[in-house]
Amino acid sequence: MEDDAGRNLDRGLTRAEWLLLLVLAGIQFTHSMDFMIMMPLGPECREELGITPQQFALVVGSYGFSAALAGLFATWFIDRYDRKTSLLSLYSGLTVGTFLCAVAPGYWWLVLARSVAGAFGGIGGAFILVIVGDSFPEIRRGRATGVVMTAFSVASIAGLPAGIVLGNNFGAQTPSWASSVRLSCSWHYGYCHLCAGIWASVANRSLKPGQSLSSLCTSGLMYL
Repeated sequence: MEDDAGRNLDRGLTRAEWLLLLVLAGIQFTHSMDFMIMMPLGPECREELGITPQQFALVVGSYGFSAALAGLFATWFIDRYDRKTSLLSLYSGLTVGTFLCAVAPGYWWLVLARSVAGAFGGIGGAFILVIVGDSFPEIRRGRATGVVMTAFSVASIAGLPAGIVLGNNFGAQTPSWASSVRLSCSWHYGYCHLCAGIWASVANRSLKPGQSLSSLCTSGLMYL
C-alpha cells in the first residue's frame, strides 16, 4: 500500500532530470555508435589497410576484450572519484582512442587504438547506469533507465548503415573521423552542462526556465 501511495504521488521527471537524461543518452548514443560503426568495415579495411578477415575479427573483438579487462581493473579504485569527473575522463579517453583509429596506419596500430577505445568506452557505458542509479529515486529510476537505453537501441540500428555508407563512399577510416568529431562535440556539451549545475539541479529538482530551454535546444546536436 505504501508503494502504491508513493507511485500516486510521483509527478514524473522534472526538467532538470530530463536534461541530465539527455546528456547521458547523448553520451550513450555516441559511445554505442563508435562500437557499431566499425563492424561493417571489413571489406574496406582489407582493401586499404591489408587486413585479413581473421585480423579484422580481432580488431572488432579487441574493443570488448579491453573493456572487460579494464572493467575488472577499475573496480579497485573507480569509486574513489567523483562520478561526473570520472565519466568525463573516461569519455575523453574514448575520444582519443577513436581518433587513434582514424589515423592508424596498419593492423597492429588499429588493434591498439580499438583497445584504448574499448578500455575507456566500456567503463564509461557502465558509468551511465551508475549515475542514473545515484541521481534518480527508485520510483523514477526505471523510467530514466529506459530513456538512456533507448539511445543504445537507436545507435544499434543506425550504426551499421552509417558505417557502410561512410566506408563505401569515403574510405575505411572516415567513420572513425566522424565518430571522433561527434565524440568531441558531445564531450564539450556534456562538460559544459554537467559542470554548469544540471547535476545539482536534479538533486534539488529545480532548474531555471531559460537554462532549460537553451539546453533542450542544444541537446539535439549530440544526435547529429
